[in-house]
Amino acid sequence: MVLRGVWIPATARKFTAALDAGIAAMHDAQRPIRSLIDVRELSILSVLMTPFFSGYVLKQSRVCDRIAVLHAEMLGRLQAKRLIAGDARFGLFTDIDSCEQWLSGDSHQRPRV
Repeated sequence: MVLRGVWIPATARKFTAALDAGIAAMHDAQRPIRSLIDVRELSILSVLMTPFFSGYVLKQSRVCDRIAVLHAEMLGRLQAKRLIAGDARFGLFTDIDSCEQWLSGDSHQRPRV
């Protein structure tokens, strides 16, 4: 999924509801629950939105096998690192090929970015 622009709470709630539905469908189909989230075009999260996403990240880390976050810009990567805060189910990447390789592999080794 690709996230773009500046987010407000209503947009974030709509996104998380859609993602929850997709995750539930993968769970019901007994598929590995893995996501690639491309935030290269997402603005830096506001003070209002950071706690919302932080809580959602925690929730997703309990149900997903792996979540790859793709971000090329330095400030965005720093914010993403704080949000995922060492959770082994998350990987932070700067290129799509590395994301896809990590998501499709069996190794749970996280990339160093």
